[in-house]
Amino acid sequence: KSISEELGFSLPQGGSYAVGNIFLPTDKNERTFCKKHIESVVGKYNQQFIAWRKVPIEPLIANIGPAALNAMPEIEQLFIGSNEASSKEFERMLYLIRKSFTVELRQNAMLKQRDLVYACTLSSKIIVYKGMLTPAQVFPFYPDLTDTRYATWCILVLARTHSRHGTELSPIGI
Repeated sequence: KSISEELGFSLPQGGSYAVGNIFLPTDKNERTFCKKHIESVVGKYNQQFIAWRKVPIEPLIANIGPAALNAMPEIEQLFIGSNEASSKEFERMLYLIRKSFTVELRQNAMLKQRDLVYACTLSSKIIVYKGMLTPAQVFPFYPDLTDTRYATWCILVLARTHSRHGTELSPIGI
């Protein structure tokens, strides 16, 4: 089954659409509200909303801990088509869209889970996968990263750990 068949829609030519990994509330009503709001922001910036896709995750296979399970948001991908003449202008619009909906939703006092709203990325060039994971848990947690139907040029895993003694940022593999 192709990705287009799985998703139920066709994507425009590479570079003329963007993908965003978006963290959303776990509460279904709040998540629906957030998604509709994000779609309206996309329209406000004159770009084309294409679709949402629930990101496949495998928390049990990745053996994540209870703290990560309890804090885990819903993770969905947002697809946006470009109405811009240049990729530079499209990336600028994507930045404005991401900043606008993040600020607006996080300041919405009616949303109890507003702190879960977060855009890992929104770009026509890169997709970032984040989580409360160890480096060894990243690939089992996100099956997309090992799905051969996706073309990847480079995967760099950065682990950022927090402790009482400071923060360490170290490259794990390329």
